[in-house]
Amino acid sequence: MELFSYLWGGGFVVFGTILAAAAIAYSRASEKKFRETLAGGLGGLEVRWDEKRNAFQWQNRRYRYERQQGSRNSPPSFSVFLECGATGGDFEVTGESGFDRFFKQIGVTREVQTGDEAFDQRFYIASDAPLFARECFNLPERREAARRLFEKNAAKIAHRGNVLSVLWKGRSSHTEGASNLKETVEILAVLAQDLPQNREVLSPAGTGEGVCSSYRAWVIGLAAGSLATGLISVIWASSSYPVFDAGELFLFTLKFSLPALAVFLYFAVTTLAGNSRSHRDILLAGFLALAGSLLLGCGIAGLYNGMNDISAPEGHTTMIVDKHIHRSKNSKTYKLIVRSWRQGHTIEDLTTNSRNYSKVVPGKDRAVVYTKPGKLGFEWLVSYRLVK
Repeated sequence: MELFSYLWGGGFVVFGTILAAAAIAYSRASEKKFRETLAGGLGGLEVRWDEKRNAFQWQNRRYRYERQQGSRNSPPSFSVFLECGATGGDFEVTGESGFDRFFKQIGVTREVQTGDEAFDQRFYIASDAPLFARECFNLPERREAARRLFEKNAAKIAHRGNVLSVLWKGRSSHTEGASNLKETVEILAVLAQDLPQNREVLSPAGTGEGVCSSYRAWVIGLAAGSLATGLISVIWASSSYPVFDAGELFLFTLKFSLPALAVFLYFAVTTLAGNSRSHRDILLAGFLALAGSLLLGCGIAGLYNGMNDISAPEGHTTMIVDKHIHRSKNSKTYKLIVRSWRQGHTIEDLTTNSRNYSKVVPGKDRAVVYTKPGKLGFEWLVSYRLVK
């Protein structure tokens, strides 16, 4: 028996090792094949490869590529990067969407304009350094270079610090990026030629054309903080002072959380408006604040309802009428269904463990449930015990 167990365990180790080795070999072969595809896409350009860093040099310029396979929540992508000297400015160029156009029309955002009406209507330039971005695309050569990349289905052109990049996104991104690599390398060289130095200095009050990035960080950070605090308060309240009518408690808190959300949104819009990224920042902050205000209102109300309830617990002896297991992807929750002692309610459910769950006989066993009325009038569970 011991020999069989030893051989069985050893077989698993060998099998796992073979699978890992096969996965590594497949990954390396796939990367080698993709690199060969890239080399073919360069169309005879004389480049020097640095395989370890997925990089190459052409005409004394250093390029790098990055391939993302994608996941359930993010599509595949392919990017090419070019180191182009320290300029310190930033910009992102994308196709202008109806979403961008709407917020421009209502005056929330202020896009970087080049003066080329056809270009400005087709593309959207976002930047924390609008004067730098405008100076970059004042040249017709750069606007034409950007047009050529988007004609090859590029999703975004970006510059940050001293790196230019172009991104393809979606199921065919790897194929499109590889097949257009030669043109991409040449176009990035045109975009990087004689880039201006960024001369804008952001003060605490921001620039004359937008909002300071520190203000953006404060507003979005405040919204994210409300979400984190809300999650903590809800988990704390539900584990320490679980109310029976969680839905009614949630509806009760809306009279406070929705006005608070409205005040925050007004603050966010008035603080962030006027920048080329304002609409995206406002929507991000608004989404975080919406979730945060709802959770925080419910969590604080639940904690107040339980923490400030100084009444003595009241015991209710009730029959266990059923039991069931709630299964999720990674866990099981064991529930006992008991007759309700509350007016207008028929049953209540109590969370238990697997041992008690297996011992309980519905229709025969009982439970004594201890509750308190709650400071806000929402009855909550203190504890319970099983009785025969």
